[in-house]
Amino acid sequence: MLPDNNRIRNNTDFKKVYRYGDLFFSQYFVLHSLKRDDQKSTRLGIVPSRKIRKAVLRNKLKRRIREIFKQYREKIKKGYDLVLNTRSEAINASFEELKKDFEYLIKKSQLEIETSSEDQLVGS
Repeated sequence: MLPDNNRIRNNTDFKKVYRYGDLFFSQYFVLHSLKRDDQKSTRLGIVPSRKIRKAVLRNKLKRRIREIFKQYREKIKKGYDLVLNTRSEAINASFEELKKDFEYLIKKSQLEIETSSEDQLVGS
């Protein structure tokens, strides 16, 4: 489960990100990102498409996205609020396809922490 300090739950926070955040598109997602003043952990809010009628499928999609976010949490810059709107096509995508699409969005939005060449040499 995703910790509370990594989740957006307040409606006013969602509205603030929608109003002032940057917008990025991919095949399965629409990402709204907003830089916060603090340097605390990055928070994620997930909004599944209403075209997905069954709650079971919407919840399954949200669980998958939370798991993907947990895997990428350390690679994303701190101090951002992210709202991820899902498209209805995402329900038919495999976990790997969703993961690649999320990674694409993070790179496109320039939220990925860049590893220096020294870090790569140490890890080798």
